[in-house]
Amino acid sequence: MNGYEEDSEGLPPTRVREVLTAENGLWVVRLVNEPDRLRSVVVLRSLLALDIKTATPMLRGQSRSLWSGTQVECLWLKEHLGRARIFVEVASAADRHANQPT
Repeated sequence: MNGYEEDSEGLPPTRVREVLTAENGLWVVRLVNEPDRLRSVVVLRSLLALDIKTATPMLRGQSRSLWSGTQVECLWLKEHLGRARIFVEVASAADRHANQPT
């Protein structure tokens, strides 16, 4: 099952995301450089159509994790954040100390 919508843009429906997460686990997007946090949240708000209430905790984040979801979602976000010259790592949430960023 593919983690993208039919048009390869945006997030799949909630039910599809739940199935993908159950099959492949939860993945996280982690910020590499803390000074990029504000810019990264601006990009995520635009890509994911997040309201300010959802984005505010991202700005105040106590960890480097910006987003959690399917592996495909996280790789898609990494690609778009990279275009904005914001560098992130993607890792399995099950391995909190993963040194295998993708």
